[in-house]
Amino acid sequence: MKESLQKGIFVHDLLAKITHKELLSKVLDDAFLEKKYDQKEKNSITQMLHSIVYHPKLNAYFKEDSVVFCEKDILIPHGETIRPDRLNIVSQNHACIIDYKTGAPKELDQKQINAYGFILRKMGYSTVEKHLVYIDETISVKTIG
Repeated sequence: MKESLQKGIFVHDLLAKITHKELLSKVLDDAFLEKKYDQKEKNSITQMLHSIVYHPKLNAYFKEDSVVFCEKDILIPHGETIRPDRLNIVSQNHACIIDYKTGAPKELDQKQINAYGFILRKMGYSTVEKHLVYIDETISVKTIG
C-alpha cells in the first residue's frame, strides 16, 4: 500500500476518535505509542489534525458539549446503511455532516454527501449542513449548499 494512502487511512482513523477537541492530545499520544513514526511525520500529522479540529468552519463542531457520531451506521429503508465520517446533532432539527477525503476533489464526493443530507432530511432534520474536508498538504473545507 502506498505510504500516502496508509497515512490517509491513519489520519481518517484518528479523526473518528476525536469527537471533541479535548481528546486531540490523548488520541495522538495513544496513536503514536502504537505506530512508529519519525518526529517529522508526527509533527505533520499533529499539525494536520490540529488544522482540522480548529478550522474556522469546523471548530464549533468539536466543542465538548456537541452530540457527535463518528463512523456510525445509519439504517435506511430496504436494509441499506450509510456511514458518514462525522455527524453532529446541533439541535432537534439541525444536523451537520462532515466527510473527510484524501486526494483530489471528485464529483462523487458531493453526490455522496448530498445523499447523506437527503436521508437526514427524511429523518426530520430541516437544516442539514454539509462539509467536505479535503486532507492533503493543506486542509481545504468545501461547504456544500
